[in-house]
Amino acid sequence: MFLLLLAGFFFWLIFRDFRAEHPISEDAISFNRAYRMTLVVLGLVCLWFPFDQWRFNQFLTEKATILAGGKTVNIHCDSAIDAIFEAGVGRAGTAYIEDRQIIFHYSWCGKLKDYLDQPTGGLTRHEKFSLHLFTHEVMHIRGERDEQKTDCQAIQRDYQAARLLGVPKGPAKDIALHYYRREYPEHPYFSSHCHPGGSLDETLANSTWQFL
Repeated sequence: MFLLLLAGFFFWLIFRDFRAEHPISEDAISFNRAYRMTLVVLGLVCLWFPFDQWRFNQFLTEKATILAGGKTVNIHCDSAIDAIFEAGVGRAGTAYIEDRQIIFHYSWCGKLKDYLDQPTGGLTRHEKFSLHLFTHEVMHIRGERDEQKTDCQAIQRDYQAARLLGVPKGPAKDIALHYYRREYPEHPYFSSHCHPGGSLDETLANSTWQFL
């Protein structure tokens, strides 16, 4: 919202400048052109970031809806300013089951975007985890509130989630297995029942566990 207001301010300055009377001289004309062009560029830059974030929100919403079974899921990535006022500040992501809405902290949306831009190597631990975070919160929207069960459901769908988000098969398999093998055993949501053949195994046709 702040950037939209700032863009409006820049375009208002352009409008005001066009209506103002200026001395007619070559230097004044050159200055006015440069001034207006600078304001146009600044205004467009301020518009681009909200548009790019809106487009990413729509992309995540579309894929989350598929992963959740077809009923619409609304995803919103906080801006830095939103994060200050959002309930549950400090959380990576929050799922509101009744509203079918997921709020991701702005830094984690950035990490997920970075991962999707380059899913094949040179990733930080948090960028790798951002994929599982997405899947985990979508599982909550399906109605599960128990964190251990939710995380196991997400583990089994991490490969599917990565493929839905456009990750190639090889890297999608690698990222899904990375969380299950490396991160999950030490995670607070770990359950000894979350394994192939365990009580939390949903025997999905496209489960991450097909690669074990």
